[in-house]
Amino acid sequence: MKARHKARLLLVASAVVFLAACDSAEERAEKHFQNAVGLIEGGDVTRGMIELRNALQLDDAHRDARWLFAEQLLAQGRTQEAFGQFLNVAERFPEEAEPRIIVAELALDSRQWELVERHGARAVELSPNDQRVVIIDASLKFRDAVRSGDAQARRDVVLLVEELFEKFPENSALPAILIEHYAIESDYESALEIANRGLEAQPQNVELHLARLNITETLGEIDALEGYLVELNERFPDERDYQQMMIRYFGLRGEVEKAEAFLREIASPLDDDLTEYTSLVVFLRDTQGNDAALAELDAGLQARPDDPTLSALRATLLFDSGEREKGIADLEQLLQSEDLGSEALRIKISLARMLLATENEVGARKLVEEVLAEDALQTEAVKLQANWMILDDRSTDAINILRRALDSEPEDAELMTLMAQAHARNGDADISRDLLSLAAETSGFAPEESIRYGRALIAVEEYTTAETTLIYSLRARPDTPSVLAVLAEVYLLTKDWPRAEQVEETLRRLDTRETLEIADSLRIELLRQRQGTEEALSFLEDQLETGRGDNRALSALIGGYIQSGDLDSARNTLNAAFAENPGDPQLKLLESSLLLADGDLDGAEEIYRALLADYPNNEQLWIGLMRVVAAQQDPQEVARVLDQGLEQLPDAPNLLWAKASQLERALDIDGAIEVYEKLYDLGSNSVVAANNLASLLATYRADDPESVERAYAIARRLRGTENPAFQDTYGWIAYLRGDYEEAVTYLEPAAQALASDPVVQYHLGMLYLSLEQRDQAFAQFERALELAGADDPREQFVVAREKLVELENGAGAQAQ
Repeated sequence: MKARHKARLLLVASAVVFLAACDSAEERAEKHFQNAVGLIEGGDVTRGMIELRNALQLDDAHRDARWLFAEQLLAQGRTQEAFGQFLNVAERFPEEAEPRIIVAELALDSRQWELVERHGARAVELSPNDQRVVIIDASLKFRDAVRSGDAQARRDVVLLVEELFEKFPENSALPAILIEHYAIESDYESALEIANRGLEAQPQNVELHLARLNITETLGEIDALEGYLVELNERFPDERDYQQMMIRYFGLRGEVEKAEAFLREIASPLDDDLTEYTSLVVFLRDTQGNDAALAELDAGLQARPDDPTLSALRATLLFDSGEREKGIADLEQLLQSEDLGSEALRIKISLARMLLATENEVGARKLVEEVLAEDALQTEAVKLQANWMILDDRSTDAINILRRALDSEPEDAELMTLMAQAHARNGDADISRDLLSLAAETSGFAPEESIRYGRALIAVEEYTTAETTLIYSLRARPDTPSVLAVLAEVYLLTKDWPRAEQVEETLRRLDTRETLEIADSLRIELLRQRQGTEEALSFLEDQLETGRGDNRALSALIGGYIQSGDLDSARNTLNAAFAENPGDPQLKLLESSLLLADGDLDGAEEIYRALLADYPNNEQLWIGLMRVVAAQQDPQEVARVLDQGLEQLPDAPNLLWAKASQLERALDIDGAIEVYEKLYDLGSNSVVAANNLASLLATYRADDPESVERAYAIARRLRGTENPAFQDTYGWIAYLRGDYEEAVTYLEPAAQALASDPVVQYHLGMLYLSLEQRDQAFAQFERALELAGADDPREQFVVAREKLVELENGAGAQAQ
């Protein structure tokens, strides 16, 4: 500011006439702000918002302009943008209570607990008697009580919340607390009462609508769900997720006609947006078969002749139903049409997906390149291109194109998921999880995105957040079996038996084959963990005796008997099953397991060879035969069986794993690398395949810079790992690339955990030598050679012997 004023003083003598135009930026910002206030008060909000933007461009710290801007955004339903603006004010003016309160309330609505805690705690300090602050404080205390398992503290908070809810029924946080409390107490009638009272005051509160659906279903009042779903769709007619909930409800009730009628009410081939009509066609395919769906599409094409979207959908239907050549040909012919406009790009992407499904990746890539050449931000093309880049270990390139696509489509959950995968390949695990969280939230906690994020959280033992994510998903789409299965897994891992039993009850109430299988598996694991294997086996016995069990239950029962050493019970159960189904191949496989446990290796081998004669393409049979032969201490026959299996199934992953391991043990490193390269090509998402390939490249081709860089590209995903084998791989590669500081943080814990692996000890020795830690290097080389043995011919140990001599002679030789 001083420099600007000096410059203006110098101009006074020669430019007095311009003084009026030289108001400060702050003064001009204030004028824009005053103009905005007048325009908004006069009802011209659009121009008022423009004036506010002008004010903030001139004076970013104009508190009142930013506050009014945030209020207008909130009034327009642009909550996320408003939240950002209020947060800006709260951080610029930290001693003001009001911004803290608004930010905490908005964060509470979106379950951003870190922000609720930070700004809510400060709001309590600044304005403890404000009723909004009392509610925020109660929310935080309730959450703390739930997380700590302090039931009395939770009930104490609820007494206050009930009083507040009587006074402030329009507050969205209060019924949410009470519903969660009563659900924890299994008092679902009271939870339903709270939901209904909340909706009287807050009829547009979608969280309460969804909670009411969940509670009603838990109470088993299935008939009442239809009315609630109808109300939900009437209040939110443009929400396709709620339309799908209505359709799923009719489907679970077997009321296909009602579901079709509902779809026909909201869908027409003449709609500008054909999403609902597409849903109708897919529904007809799923419920009445392909002919019914094609008939509907033909009728749609009569109403809308030669429509490219409907024509492309018809071709896709044909492809999905098995007429692949016809589907591809129809799309190729459709692309010859003129005036397709932007639809041509979408059709090319559909065709590219078809070509991928028929293993014509070259053709698919060509189409995607054509689309991107015309529109570099075509979302579906970017997704395909980014996925290929990730699989090709070009994760940085993938991140760059995905970032540009997200700038254009910021609400696309699939783009976020791909970005998460790219960051995971780069070893940025925290960023990857953050993106998976964002994808789950953006998708409205759709099952696939929620499960993906939930599993990422389970992997790092963040069980509470995983549970919350999965519960949000079930609120949006009640009774999704796949989500319930993962939620049950969380409760088993945390030994939360009551909630695991609640999930089991829900699964059994749904009463489908899929949900009953999940429920049975859950019951068996609950019994095993709580009461022991014997109780779990009793449950399986009861299932089979009452006719409720199938081959899965039989396999689990016999396997349980074998594992517990009760071979007589296993044999009796198997004989009874054979009496009903003689010659059943699954029973023969169980018999081989029993014979193997009983030491009858010849009998087990005979069964495997007989089964392979009938089922030569079953990979697990080849693996089983290898294990039986290996138990007979016949390595040559194991190798022969492995080669026979690979001749029959050259791309079988488990057989390739076995072959790579065999070659590595035989010190045929080039052969092992070749097999791991094939495994990696078949599935580069496998972390184990990536580690093994990178490890061999870095260990045995350390003098080849190209191999080291390829190893690094493959192994970047291992950054931050706590797996000792992975630590050794990544640390050794870091060493080879000269990053000794990073290498030591990986190689030291790896050497400690893998104390009997001579190669790992050698790696740490070489690092210590490069760091001029001579005594530590000497000790590591001695340890490596002691573990490897005097006759080990591998190059690492030849080098280790040389380095020991140099260190003994005081040569101070460097590692490289």
